[in-house]
Amino acid sequence: MTQLTVTDNSVKLSRFLQRETGLNYSAAMRLIKTKSVKVNGIRVSFDMDLCVGDNVICYGVKLLSPTIVWHDDKVLIAYKPKGIAAEHGFDRIVAREFPTARLCHRLDTNTDGIIVFALDTDAYEALLNAFKQRAVKKVYYATVCCNAPKQKAVERAYLIKNSANGKVVITDRPAAGALEIITEYHLLKQCGELAMLEVHPHTGRTHQIRAHLAYLGMPIVGDGKYGDFNVNKSYNQKKQLLTSAAIEFTQLNSPLEYLNGKQFALQFNPQEDWFSK
Repeated sequence: MTQLTVTDNSVKLSRFLQRETGLNYSAAMRLIKTKSVKVNGIRVSFDMDLCVGDNVICYGVKLLSPTIVWHDDKVLIAYKPKGIAAEHGFDRIVAREFPTARLCHRLDTNTDGIIVFALDTDAYEALLNAFKQRAVKKVYYATVCCNAPKQKAVERAYLIKNSANGKVVITDRPAAGALEIITEYHLLKQCGELAMLEVHPHTGRTHQIRAHLAYLGMPIVGDGKYGDFNVNKSYNQKKQLLTSAAIEFTQLNSPLEYLNGKQFALQFNPQEDWFSK
């Protein structure tokens, strides 16, 4: 039995269960429909709106605990699974064990991997400044559908945000509102039409890796925005196979300068098992 208290208004029960337990939508709804959830002492069998202060009890499920990559008394680096929003989702899960933890950057809901939290105010300000100044190097794994044309490449293009549909457009020439993007990739392995890449984004634009690789003819498997619908369907993959694998700080200010030059990496590749099927 897991007991939870709602801290925000206008949140659906299914959404609340997902972010607090790490379940996906189907599993959360299965709990609800089998009457394995009580709201304020009453068993429910349908999705419903919750309010601040509501008491939720669910049976047969445990709270999700964060996988910690590294931490000290100022900084926490954790692994976020796919399907959980970083903000108002995974940050709440981390805060159950680390009450002072504050999220310092974004990671797409359906991208898994390394995510950074500050554990005090000074660290938070130093980390925010580092991410704002792009004084952070990141490494990703991506599984794409293509015969990778090169073992290694550094590709340049321009990215334009389209706020109307929440997507970006890539072009090979400068244009009004366009920002330059630089994406480096290394081919790790090729298996039939699938390739696993190690990706180094030299710039950190919105959806850069997903959109740029798709533009280059290497759509990420499972990407519903920029990927290939038929490929995603054939592999029954609904979440992009993109993982934030490592992070390195380069210009952190006091009190975190001791972290400069250190790389923090996952000790596993979540895509390996899927890729080898």
